[in-house]
Order: sequence, then C-alpha cells, then structure tokens
Amino acid sequence: KLYEANWGDLARAGHIANVQCAEVWCPMTKEFYREYLKKENAPRKQALYVMNPTKFQCCQFLINYHEQQRGDKILVFSDNIFALREYALKLKKPFIYGEIGHVERTRILNAFKHNPDVNTVFISK
Repeated sequence: KLYEANWGDLARAGHIANVQCAEVWCPMTKEFYREYLKKENAPRKQALYVMNPTKFQCCQFLINYHEQQRGDKILVFSDNIFALREYALKLKKPFIYGEIGHVERTRILNAFKHNPDVNTVFISK
C-alpha cells in the first residue's frame, strides 16, 4: 500500500464529493439464525451473517432506491471478499478487490465516473 487517506478528511478538503455513510443492521432470517447458533457451525458464522438473505435484500433495496429515486452514485464496501463478489454478481454490478488488475480497476472506475449506466461499484476495503 503506497498511500491511505481518511475519506472524511478528503471530502472536507474538497478532493472528493461529500459522502454520506450509513450502517444498517439487518435481522437474520430464522433459518440462518438457527444455523448461526449451532456450535458445529462456529467456523461458518461469518458466512452466515454476511450472506444473510435479509441483508442482501436490504442492500438491493438501498441500491435501487439511491440509483433510481435519487440518481446517486454508490460505493458498497465489504471486508468479506466472498460476500462482495456474490452480492455484486447477483446484482449485476462491477466489483473491485485485491485480485482485480490495474487495467480492469481503471476501466471500472472510469465507467463509474463517466458512464450514466454504471452507478454502483462494490469495492473491498
């Protein structure tokens, strides 16, 4: 990593657009929660909470609302690469994470910036 900056500081300094960030808590479905509580599923707990269908539906709703009702550009951040890829693929949105090469990253970011049909990008932290 060559450089890291706080997005809030960058927005306040005028280097990027003002950003609105929100954390949304989503209850687990009964089926996922039942599996989550089982001792034998301890190694899969993270997968169960990141792939919670309620969380996916909420993400889908928020993206649709912000794209269609408000005309916003959206960056969806995720620490979990599996969830990042799955959500992006299911929602037919581009995604960027560590294995995506420089040329493809640049293509995706340019499309996000200049193409009115590309309004959401999933990106790993």
